Amino acid sequence: GMLMMGARTLPADEVDAAWEPLAGEITETCYQMYKRSPSGLAAEYYNFNPNAKTDDMTIPNDAPHNLLRPEAIEAVYYMWYYIGDPK
Repeated sequence: GMLMMGARTLPADEVDAAWEPLAGEITETCYQMYKRSPSGLAAEYYNFNPNAKTDDMTIPNDAPHNLLRPEAIEAVYYMWYYIGDPK
């Protein structure tokens, strides 16, 4: 979220063109962390397996808890606010 906000609010000469696409990818990952969880709440952390065809994100046995951090919804909000995509 903050990456997208920076991309849209900082002076253009201070912004890297890669920030907006990266912000979208990070936000999609946050969304998937909630969507793929059996409870619908993201685990505290995930293991990422980028070369896996399936199970590219797994919840370790010691991380099934959720501390109700606001960062994921903040990222979704900023993406919606600046892009307008209801996805």
